[in-house]
Amino acid sequence: RAHHCKVCKRCVNVMDHHCTFLANCIGRGNRKLFLLSLYYGFLLSVLVVLTAPKALGTMASATIHSETPPEALYLLYLIICFVVFLQTAIYSVATFSLAAFQTFLVKRDETTIEFRRLHEENENQPQLDPNDALLNPHGFKEVFGSHVALWFLPIFPDDLWTETLYEELPT
Repeated sequence: RAHHCKVCKRCVNVMDHHCTFLANCIGRGNRKLFLLSLYYGFLLSVLVVLTAPKALGTMASATIHSETPPEALYLLYLIICFVVFLQTAIYSVATFSLAAFQTFLVKRDETTIEFRRLHEENENQPQLDPNDALLNPHGFKEVFGSHVALWFLPIFPDDLWTETLYEELPT
């Protein structure tokens, strides 16, 4: 399941993909951290999307009901806050989509590379089989470890490091 990354010019054990945003390969050594960053990024963006409208409404209401005309800087600030709110809303949708897809792959104990190869060979969706990770939690244990209490913490339990991440080639 190791692959050579053409961008990084190195071999990565259980390589999922090369992330251009992180400028790094996502594989066995950092897939948990990548998934947690997606989950936490999504939760943070949802928090902003849920709380920002009230703040924007309060600011806009204060501007409308003010007896003196608002300063240009205040209006610019209001516009910037609204644009940031819209960007965060878009980011939350994109992050959710990516997190959902990656979680689906973890459930199936599959990487993005393996998923793409499977679908290039077969145009149809793969059928569930008894060995599918939806029925077997091996995929989550492989990525997050066997200690469920530590799954959402950005630490690596010892059982993830029992195997070597990078194997040296024989000389």
